[in-house]
Amino acid sequence: MMINKYLKEINEALSMGETAKDKMLSLVNFFKDLLKNNPGLFKLLYDFTGLAMWSSSFNSLLKDLFNDLSKMIEEKILSNSALGENFRNYSPRAVARMILGAMFGTGIQVILDSNENEILDALNAIQIIFE
Repeated sequence: MMINKYLKEINEALSMGETAKDKMLSLVNFFKDLLKNNPGLFKLLYDFTGLAMWSSSFNSLLKDLFNDLSKMIEEKILSNSALGENFRNYSPRAVARMILGAMFGTGIQVILDSNENEILDALNAIQIIFE
């Protein structure tokens, strides 16, 4: 299934690098590459999101996808890292959800305005969680 392939690729990206910052950079680069070279996959995900609002079967699949992605970010990046001062009062789970939301939200903006390179570079700002 496409979702399993997507999860596997993200898991591989999260396995690159030694430090949490390296792993985050690898995840950011994965998303950037996907947005540049396969925007259709993101468009499909956003279509899937719309369907999930109305269909319980799609809702369950998408909820599981987001839970799995958040858990990967939490376990592979956040569980053994020192978060920046502004994020220390939040659980790793909450920060993982924020990261995922920021990446998908930025992805929507890139797809809607593919001529604006600065939007794609906004993904780099996610590194602020370590400062």
